[in-house]
Formats: sequence, C-alpha cells, structure tokens
Amino acid sequence: MRSVVLLVLAFVPFLNLTAQRIQKCQNGMYGLAVSKNNGDVKWVAKPKYTDINNNGNGSFAVRDKSGRWGVVTSAGKEVVPCKYESIVRANEAYRYYLNPSAKNYASNITEEKSDVLFPDFTLTRDYTGYIKSYVEAKVNAWQKKGEFEKTADYQKRVTEYSRKAMIEKYTAEACEECLKKAQNKELRMALKEYDADNETFLVNTSIGQFVLPVSIDKAPQFKKDWPRIASENTYDIVDGRIILRSAVFSMNGKVRAVYDDQNHALYAQANIRYNFDPIEVPLTGDRPAGQPVISSNLIEVGKSDIDVDIPSVASNRNNTFALIFSNENYREEVPVKYAINDGSSVEKYFNLTLGIPAKNIHFIKDATKNDMIREIDWLKDVAKAYDNNIDLLVYYAGHGSPDESDGSAYLVPVDGVATNTKTLFPLSDFYTELGGISSKRALVFLDACFSGATRGSGMLAAARGIAIKAKQTSPQDNMVVMTAATGDETAWPYEEKGHGLFTYFLLKELQSTRGDVTLKRLTDYVIEEVSRHSVVVNSKKQTPTVSVSSALSDSWTEIKLK
Repeated sequence: MRSVVLLVLAFVPFLNLTAQRIQKCQNGMYGLAVSKNNGDVKWVAKPKYTDINNNGNGSFAVRDKSGRWGVVTSAGKEVVPCKYESIVRANEAYRYYLNPSAKNYASNITEEKSDVLFPDFTLTRDYTGYIKSYVEAKVNAWQKKGEFEKTADYQKRVTEYSRKAMIEKYTAEACEECLKKAQNKELRMALKEYDADNETFLVNTSIGQFVLPVSIDKAPQFKKDWPRIASENTYDIVDGRIILRSAVFSMNGKVRAVYDDQNHALYAQANIRYNFDPIEVPLTGDRPAGQPVISSNLIEVGKSDIDVDIPSVASNRNNTFALIFSNENYREEVPVKYAINDGSSVEKYFNLTLGIPAKNIHFIKDATKNDMIREIDWLKDVAKAYDNNIDLLVYYAGHGSPDESDGSAYLVPVDGVATNTKTLFPLSDFYTELGGISSKRALVFLDACFSGATRGSGMLAAARGIAIKAKQTSPQDNMVVMTAATGDETAWPYEEKGHGLFTYFLLKELQSTRGDVTLKRLTDYVIEEVSRHSVVVNSKKQTPTVSVSSALSDSWTEIKLK
C-alpha cells in the first residue's frame, strides 16, 4: 500500500501539468477529459474526433470524421476548424490565430501561404453564404438614414431600384474580394488521355473538368513535359463557386497551350468512334452580379410601404379569376419602368387581400400578343366550366398607343411595334373579348395611357413626339374600367415607391381598407391622390378615369372588390 501511495503522490505533479488527457469514448471517438475527485471523467472537448495529437504548447491537433485537421485549446475550444488536409497546415493556422500580424508561418511548408493568411478562401469553397453576408452588411449600412441627412433626400436615395443597384454593386465587390484572396491558390491539374480525333486533352481539376486543345503534332511532347509546364489562370465566380475562365500553359517562357472557356472544344475517349455531345463542365455562365445571389426580398428596408404588411384574408373567392399582364421589357419600344414590380404586387393583393386562390390568378410578365390572346381564351374556358358564374379581375401595366390616323387606342404587347397597328392589341377588341366571357362582372385596371407617351418622359415612335388624345373606347356588358390617365396625359411612375403612380394608390387603398371597399370609394381615392401627387411629384397632370358599361351604370358604385 505504501508503494501505491508513493506512486500516486509522484503522479500528482504530472496531473497538474497536463490536467487534460486524451480519452477514448465508448463510441470509438477521442476527446479531452479530466478526472474528478470521485473518479468520474469530465469531458473538456467532446469525443467527436478520430485522432488527437498533443502539440505540447497547450493545444491539441484534432481530426474529424472527414479526415480534416483542426486545433483545440486545452480548454476544449476549437479555435481552428477541422478543414485542413494535414496536421502541419492546421498547426500553422493555429500560429496565425495566436499572432495574426506574423505572416511568415507558412514559409517552411509546401502548401500556399495564403491558405494560412486567409484560411477561409479556397478555390473549392461555395461562397454563396459569404457573398450574402457581405452584401447584407454593406446594404444595411448604406440604407440607414444619415444623422445629417434630410428625410426627403433619404427617400430619394433609398428606393427599391437604388437598393437593387447597390446589391448588384456589392455582389460584384464581394466576388472580386473572393477572387483576389483565392486566385493565388494552387490549382492541381491532372492531364488525362489524348483525343486524337478532336486533338484535345481532358484535364481534371478540383473545380471541374475542361477540354484543352493541343495540336496532334505537339501533343506527345506536351504530355511528356506536363510535370514541368506551369499555368497562369484566370477565374470567375458563378452561382457562388469559383470557375476557371482561362489558362495559359507555358514552359521556359514559351506558351505551349491555351484554354478559354468561350471556345467549346470537343473531347471523346480515344477508342470511341461515334459522336456525342461535348462534355458539360461548370465553366459557363455569367458572373452573378446581374442576378444577385442575395435576393432583394431579403432586405426589407427601402421597399415601398405597400409591399410590406399586406393584409391577408382566407382564400374564399373560388369563383373569381384574375389576369395580370405586366409588360416592361419591350423588344422594339422603350421599357415601362416598374411594370413587373407593379404586377407582382397586384398579384399579392389579389391573392392575400381579396382572397382569390393563387391557382385562379395568371400573372404574365412581358406578354406577347399571342400570350394575351391565349390567356383570354383561358378565361373563356373557365367561364364555360363554371356556367358563366364567375367574376373577373384584369390588370394591365405597359404601353398604350394611339392610331394617329383615326385616334383608336391600342394595348402594346412586348413584341409589338407602335408604328404597326397589326402588331398591337386594339383596346376595343380587348373589351369585346372580355365582355364576351359573360361573367357576372369584370373589373379592369389599366396602368397605361393612350396618348403615345411613355411611362415618364419620352414618346413612343408612333406618336412622333406629339401627345395624341385617343378616342374614347367604351366597356361592354358587365364591365367597369379604370384607366391611369385621361386624354393626352401621361401615366407617370412614382420613383420614390418603385411603382406606377396609379398602381401605387390603387394598392394603397386596398391596403388601408383591407380590400373591404366599394368601387366608388376606391376610384374617388385613386383619382384624387394620383391627381395631387402627379402635380407635386412630377409637375405634370395625370387624372385617372372610370368608364362603365351601360349595364352597370346605375349600380357600379356599390360593387365591392371582395
């Protein structure tokens, strides 16, 4: 017993120096543990590692199930995540963690030093999350109102469209930062067999395959020299991941081969004698700056007030059907600013606030003439299926145009040309088609003008710079039509809100009344507010107008939208 006691006493100082010991758990994994006085084990670092190595400096190198190495402290904190291929690189990253100002820790290892300086930036990483966080932080800072910034100036500066522009800017900026920090990483390439028929090599890399053209007379020597050939690479980021755009292969200052992702070379196994499609590799696509990785909907501040807190009711109007046409991106005419944004908001109000089931709403962006005809035919089929016991809601945002010869009004599909009425949709035909559906009632909202003016400044080509007062086109059957402007006026945008002026106040009243509003109250409100704001905001007149078919002339004012 005496010898046992002496042994324990001799072991006590060792326990004080290394209180944490490497312990294997029943699950077969390793962790760091200390022994309590009662003999129980307390885990300092949970047993989740396949291997642990004591570095002797108060830290432990650990390897997880994926085979990657990291570092935990004696307190059990994982200060270097398990993402390094070797224990050497993990420990170098730990030295950098202890002293970030020293940038030469990686000088004695073969891997790239920048992996230690920027351990999170690699060629194979998915940068989607990083880009999203970067953009959100930048935009959140940009969209805050400055302490010495007037409210009016702030409202002009921070709009839905300016926010989208900033998102695009910062997305591109984040991509550039990722590329700058990752571009010096070594891209290991493996040269595969040569395809003599197409005179190409297939090259495998950690970020995908590519096909490298090398003429057949130079291919044997190129393959022999491959271990000594260096490449100078350019990269891009597509869908959050780095791709290879080009590579110049040189040896002793002489270019031996060039890869460019715009030149789609073919490759097939050398013993294959039939044709097949080129190998598809993730090397094409445009930088996501034009289509930001971060959705603009994720950043709420700066959206128009009508696009937040949209009133919601149960979807109980099963016999009501809606068509929404939003024509913004014209092929031959100037765009209609905010038209798609208008249609998207109208769709939400029709569904959420008026209770129209989503399946009963067709929202068509950039509708051609054939699209418009097809959708009206859909309504006709629906009416027959429901024995004409349906209500209709139709919304249109886009260009309207007059016929200079007789003053007839036309809707302009995105494939239409204002100077050629054959490509347009006559407003009279539009009313006739809707009236022929024999619905109980049809409510039509047109955020368009028929003077030849565009939404905002400028004129369509057909108007020849002169605003024309189109002749009145009367609705038919059980139809009420509300149009954004009267006579030769222009339907203006509401820049601050990112909507058409007419659509903004139409939805504003639906928002404030939760959709429980008569047509009389709705039209009175829209006419009054649009008329006032157009003069104040745009310094131009815009007066919405209401046209009612003879069948509803005595009762339309009490009709409710829901």
